[in-house]
Amino acid sequence: MVKYRPMTYLMKRIFLQSLIDIFYFPIWWYSKGTIKVLHALHEQFDHVSVKLAVGIWLRNLFVPMFGQTDWQGRLMSIFMRLVNVFFRSFALAIYVIALMLISITWVILPVFLLSFFILSFTS
Repeated sequence: MVKYRPMTYLMKRIFLQSLIDIFYFPIWWYSKGTIKVLHALHEQFDHVSVKLAVGIWLRNLFVPMFGQTDWQGRLMSIFMRLVNVFFRSFALAIYVIALMLISITWVILPVFLLSFFILSFTS
């Protein structure tokens, strides 16, 4: 009669699951993982674009500030809003570049690490 050994079964199961996870990792990284990262980055962009509100500043470009409807008040409000739109657009562009660098890094990182790992054993 064969004795049941739960510890042996558990160790086999953990070992097999670890092997499956190791081989599934690259597939996950470039499929579901990339989709999750791109979705999170898109949400970050939406959040920052709402916070900076460049479109609202552009829509109200010719609306006088503080109800001053004389030409000096209108000129000052246009100038101030143009400066605001410029700097907010610049900040949004820098943020978009940072998000693109993060997404490119996500795609390149495993290949980069694997190449260094292989080079460490060949030298």
